Amino acid sequence: AVINGRRAVPGEFPYQVLLTTILADQMGLCGGAIIDEKHILTAWHCVEDVRASDISVIVGAIAFENDPNAKKYRVSNIALHEKRACRRPGQLRCYDIALLR
Repeated sequence: AVINGRRAVPGEFPYQVLLTTILADQMGLCGGAIIDEKHILTAWHCVEDVRASDISVIVGAIAFENDPNAKKYRVSNIALHEKRACRRPGQLRCYDIALLR
């Protein structure tokens, strides 16, 4: 469901990707942005405690499931920001960025 917004038109955000992770029978979803043909920028908290091999990048999806336009890629490496230190409850997430390859 879309709340306080509108549905995106196909192709409106070509740099947006869907990240999926699978950890112990739980599936996680996050977004990311294409930097170039081999790199995706996302949030640290999306990939924290996740192995690169457990992350899929889905490009070109319009619908979440069984989208014939979607292409799925595996992640080979995760680079986390070195200054990620803000972990107290209620504190803003400092340097909450990660780069995927």
